[in-house]
Amino acid sequence: MINVSRLKIFLLCLFAISVSVGSFAEREVVRFMHVSTEASYMSMLIELEIKFEASHRDIDIQVESVLDKNLKAFQHQMLQSDYHPNILYSWGGGDLASFAREGLLADVTNKIPAISDRISKGGMSAFQVDGQQFGYPSSLTQVGFWYNKTLFLEAGINAEEMSEWEGFLQGISALKQAGIVPIALGGGDKWPIHFYWSYLAMRTGGQETFNQVLDGQLSWNNKYYIRASELLLELADLQPFQENFENYTYTDASAYFGNHNAAMHLMGDWDIGTQRSLSESFAGVSDRDLGFMPFPSIRGGLGSVTDTLGGVNGWVFSTDGATPGALAWIDFLLTEEVQRREAKLDITIPVVIGSDDGVKNDFKAQIAKNIARSQWHQIFLDQALGTNVGGIINDISFGLATQRINAREAIALIQRTWDKQ
Repeated sequence: MINVSRLKIFLLCLFAISVSVGSFAEREVVRFMHVSTEASYMSMLIELEIKFEASHRDIDIQVESVLDKNLKAFQHQMLQSDYHPNILYSWGGGDLASFAREGLLADVTNKIPAISDRISKGGMSAFQVDGQQFGYPSSLTQVGFWYNKTLFLEAGINAEEMSEWEGFLQGISALKQAGIVPIALGGGDKWPIHFYWSYLAMRTGGQETFNQVLDGQLSWNNKYYIRASELLLELADLQPFQENFENYTYTDASAYFGNHNAAMHLMGDWDIGTQRSLSESFAGVSDRDLGFMPFPSIRGGLGSVTDTLGGVNGWVFSTDGATPGALAWIDFLLTEEVQRREAKLDITIPVVIGSDDGVKNDFKAQIAKNIARSQWHQIFLDQALGTNVGGIINDISFGLATQRINAREAIALIQRTWDKQ
C-alpha cells in the first residue's frame, strides 16, 4: 500500500504553495483509499488534495492506493477491522448490498443534499440499498475488445469480420497463422477471464434469462449458460492466449498488449491508459493504432450486441467514516470541475451532469455513447452477485479457459454456490 500524501511536500515546493495548516492534532484525518495504478491519476489526486486542504485547513486528506484485487479480497475484513479507511473505492453490486445490510457501511442518505442535483437518478440508484444511499457513483466503464490495427492488418483481418462469433474464431486462427498472439489475458487474477464467460452468458441468454435466474424462476443449469461455457471451451481449444497466461496478472497482460505482443485485450476502458503507462516505451498502442470493438454476437442467442458489460463505480464510507471532512472531500471530487478534469485525462467516463464535455478521447466518447444506447448495462458479475457467487464465476471461467473443467461441471459449481446462499 502506498501513502501518496508524502509526495505533497514535493508538490508544495514545486508549485510554491504556502498553506498554514496549524497543528496536526487540530486537523481531522480522512483516509481515502483508491485502486488506480495510473500515474496521471495519482498526480492529479495529490494536486486536488493540496487544493482542497488549502480551503479546508482543518482537514488532512491521506490518500492511499491499493491493488484492486487486494481490495476485493480483503474489503470485508478491512471494514470489520479497527483500522479501516473513511472512504474506499467500490464496484457496487452484491458486495455493496451485503456490506450495507451487515452494518459495515455508513448510510449517507441526504448527507450531501446538493449531490443528487449533479448526478442522474440511475447513477445514484447504483449505490442504494433498500431505498437508502450507501455511497456515491463516480464513473462508468465498459468492457470490450481493444485491438492493434497494425497487427490486424498483418494478419489480413478486420474488426467488422469478427463481429459474430464464427468470424471472431476465424480471426483468431488467422492471427495464429500469421505468428501473432491473438489475445493477451491476465489469467492469474481470474477476474479478467470472467469477462469472457459473462459476455457469452449475456449474448446467449439475454437479460430476461439472467433476471429469471436471479428471481429463482430458472436455475443456472440452463441451456444458455451451458452453451456459454461450451463456447468458452471452444475458444480455449484454439489456444488464443499468450504462453503461461494463467500466471499473468492483469497488469502483466496489459503491458504485454501495450508492448504490441498481442493483437487484442478484452478489458475495460481504463486499459487505454494502463497499457501505455506499463509498456516499455510508455507510449503503448497509440490512438492511431488502437481500435475498440464490442464482444461478438452469438448466432441464435437472445442477447443483443449492444448489451454492455461494465460498471458503475464509486465511493463508499466505513461505518464511522462519513465524517464532515470525508463528506466534504467526496462533495469536492464529485463536482463538475473535477470530473471534467478526470475526463480530459482519459481517466474516467464521468457521472456528474455536464462534465461529459471533458471527454476528449474518441474511444471514451464512443464508450459513453455505447452505454447510453445500451438497453442492458450489466455490472461485472463478480461484483453484482457478491463475493461467493461472483468468486465462483471467476473460478469456473479460469477452469474453462485452462480446460480443467467441462461446461456442465462449471454450471454445477455456480448452482451449488448459489443454493448455499
